[in-house]
Amino acid sequence: MKRLLLAGLFLLLWIPQAASGQTGSDPLVRGFTDGALEEILRGFGYADVEVREPSESGTGSLRFMVEGATVTLYNYADGDLQLWWGVVHPGCSYEIINEWNRTKRLSRAYLDDEGDPILEADLLANAGINKEMVQEFISVFSLSRGQYRAFIADRCN
Repeated sequence: MKRLLLAGLFLLLWIPQAASGQTGSDPLVRGFTDGALEEILRGFGYADVEVREPSESGTGSLRFMVEGATVTLYNYADGDLQLWWGVVHPGCSYEIINEWNRTKRLSRAYLDDEGDPILEADLLANAGINKEMVQEFISVFSLSRGQYRAFIADRCN
């Protein structure tokens, strides 16, 4: 809980800087190539980074390890990024997932076609993004993922 509060405080301080384009030493860009994201992830020390083939819609993706979990980073043609993590865990109902969505911010949950709980979050590139923003996006998602994992384990059969 303390880490989530710290992440929220960081975002409150960081958002006005991001709006003014003063988020640090890296310039803001409209998006990254999959190769650039691979370099960024490796540079931040993430393990087992794998660039995957783009989908039919042109969306590229990368898989990498965050605190022992495989996470997928989708790289959309408009520069937006989306983090995705799922787990096979039967016994979750949409009511349980809705409870997460009602009580949490900065991520959203749903049940996939097979009934498994999924967690996602988006980083919009409209005003520009940089390496530091990508790192913080992954960091906040990692906190949410840990909380979501505990939430699912506690409430789903």
